[in-house]
Amino acid sequence: MDTADDLDALRISQARLAGLIDIAADAIISVDEDQRITLFNQGAQQTFGYTEPEVLGQPLDMLMPEALASLHLTHLHTFARSRTQSRRMGERQEVYGRRKSGEIFPAEASISRVEVSGKTFYTAVLRDVTDTKRTQANIMELLRREHQARAARDSILSAVSHDLTNPISAIRMCTTTLLTAQELKPETQQGLLRTIRDSADWMQRMIQDLLDITNIEAGHLSVRRASDDCLHIIGRALALFTPIAQERNVQLITELPQALPLVYIDADRILQVLSNLLGNAIKFSDSGSSVILRAEPHAEGVCVSVKDVGPGMTVEEQEHLFDRFWDGWRRSHAARPRGSGLGLAIAKGIIDMHRSHIWCESALGAGSTFYFTMPLMTQPKPATSGTPAGNSTS
Repeated sequence: MDTADDLDALRISQARLAGLIDIAADAIISVDEDQRITLFNQGAQQTFGYTEPEVLGQPLDMLMPEALASLHLTHLHTFARSRTQSRRMGERQEVYGRRKSGEIFPAEASISRVEVSGKTFYTAVLRDVTDTKRTQANIMELLRREHQARAARDSILSAVSHDLTNPISAIRMCTTTLLTAQELKPETQQGLLRTIRDSADWMQRMIQDLLDITNIEAGHLSVRRASDDCLHIIGRALALFTPIAQERNVQLITELPQALPLVYIDADRILQVLSNLLGNAIKFSDSGSSVILRAEPHAEGVCVSVKDVGPGMTVEEQEHLFDRFWDGWRRSHAARPRGSGLGLAIAKGIIDMHRSHIWCESALGAGSTFYFTMPLMTQPKPATSGTPAGNSTS
């Protein structure tokens, strides 16, 4: 009676164990001393993509990357000679499996050893950690972006506070003089007032540049494109900068064709780009030198270039030209007028939004030439109808 009860209890225990193994989400795999698979639960079938009949009696190598099979055998032999009955695999290096599709995936695994009737069997519990690693990678990427955003914010705050110090100081100095001085000549008063106005204009430009660069990086910069004649935009730019060039004794030369194809652009934004390039070229040119403005047909539509004979730039400086707040070039030419450090970054953002290109060619001591392209105004295809081409009805 007792023997029968014991056998029933054993069968029940084995059934429960088999049920638990079968429904386990993790892959549970057993192999014999010859590394032949003897147990392959449902979790293993879902993980590896094989059915149980496909793997039973097959070598364990079929579930591992070929490059790691020999390494796995070495670890298994080491484990077989050790005194421990179980341990986590992959504690010192990652474990990988190979699905039926050939896909290699990372896993966490534990292994145990049991002796039955003088034979040794090994059972591994393996968990696919592909999703876990992907989640970890996503978290690391988010942390990296957050770090970059904080660094960018700190850079902006530092640059803004530095660049606004000079005009604010000038305004304070001028207003203090106007308020405290007993008698000032009219021309002195006018000079102080002009300095206040110019300082206020500079701060306004700085604020507008900050708004533009913020909108560009957020993808919110307003660009309203329409068909336009780029020669007309160039004419607007020349009207703005010819007096400035004359004041600095810089000759502004144009090399323009009689006509150019229509372009599909936001005219005000393109004028903003051209103004930045012309302003920089004039600002960094010596008295008596020249700036050449060209426009010509290009594979991408129309190409405009602004060439100066200024000090030029090194290759390293050119690599950072369109970075916001980069002032390495300005530091090496400290005697030149200072800008906000945002103009070229904004210009690139505007041209990028037109799906065009902007670039620079320069050599130290040989001047610089900035180029940008504008897309053509594409003509809409005529509507098709049932009437053959060349025929008409009345």
